[in-house]
Amino acid sequence: MMHYVAEAIDADGHVVETRRALEAYGWRGKATGLIDEMLSWDREDWGDWIRTTAARATVDVDARLEDQDREGIDHSVNYPTPLLGISDFPDTGSAISACSAYNDWFHAVWHQPSRGRMTGAALVPLRDAAAAAREAERAINELGAVAVLVQPYVGDDIHLCDAQFDSLWAVCERYGKPVAIHGSRHTCPPKLVAHNFRNAARFYAISHPFQQQVAMGDLVLGGVMERYPRLKLVFLESGVGWMPHYIDRLDEAYHTVRVDWINQEWALRAKPSEYLLSGNCYFSCEPDEPHLGFYVRCLGENQVVYASDYPHFDAKCPDSVRILVEHGGLPAQTLMKVAGGNARRLYAL
Repeated sequence: MMHYVAEAIDADGHVVETRRALEAYGWRGKATGLIDEMLSWDREDWGDWIRTTAARATVDVDARLEDQDREGIDHSVNYPTPLLGISDFPDTGSAISACSAYNDWFHAVWHQPSRGRMTGAALVPLRDAAAAAREAERAINELGAVAVLVQPYVGDDIHLCDAQFDSLWAVCERYGKPVAIHGSRHTCPPKLVAHNFRNAARFYAISHPFQQQVAMGDLVLGGVMERYPRLKLVFLESGVGWMPHYIDRLDEAYHTVRVDWINQEWALRAKPSEYLLSGNCYFSCEPDEPHLGFYVRCLGENQVVYASDYPHFDAKCPDSVRILVEHGGLPAQTLMKVAGGNARRLYAL
């Protein structure tokens, strides 16, 4: 195994689920047109969307572990790929079934055979909050899930701060498992849509940060972090460069506009930044972000985690750990935390 640092933990890797795999674990249903299409892809259909060097490792756990060795990753925490858009499903029953099938499939096909080197986040159906809480508890207790994945928002004007999700946050807080906010480029309203942009690059650049901003605002200004003071959150897949500015902007917005039109229902006991920088929130960086050292100082050296995004097209594999070590500009003690120690604490590995 290549060692660039004493311990590297990938806080946001991915597996690639297929309809065939999910049906083997009991899913019967339909998703959206795009997600159904993605679930039907095999390795020959991926094109440049999944890195060709990782094609075998998306279906073979030993090949995946070889890639982790090549990259210098000791442990990976994994999220789905097509099912990142689970909240788009128009049929709630299909979403519930897909979540349980995915969680069972990941446990059996990846977690158990990986000899302790691959763990996963539980996928839960946010369109049925009670079912989401039940599935989170099952996946944590029976399948070893180390986090609970939620989309940044749900269609039909459902936001993460809405009261129906309190039972889900209570489960996560009780078991000490972080809520992992992870978007995609095909999530439901309020969303940015590709056809509003002149090319895919412009859409790609803004989609993930925009979604994370919506979720961050809902979770802090909507009072979730105040109601659940021990709840851990991790914001994924969007880099950290925008975060110090946006956290400051949330403070400014709360201070300047609440006296005019935010009623007392949304009053907080502290500033948004005090919740977000309290130590309960974690933020995933990309290994090649410029000025990373500055951003880590702003957010806290104990709160930033490294993520590879393997095996997606924009992943830096097999060089992500090397890039973080050689070009991240982090002091040695800070590097140890960002590369592995913070993720180990976040996910209680």
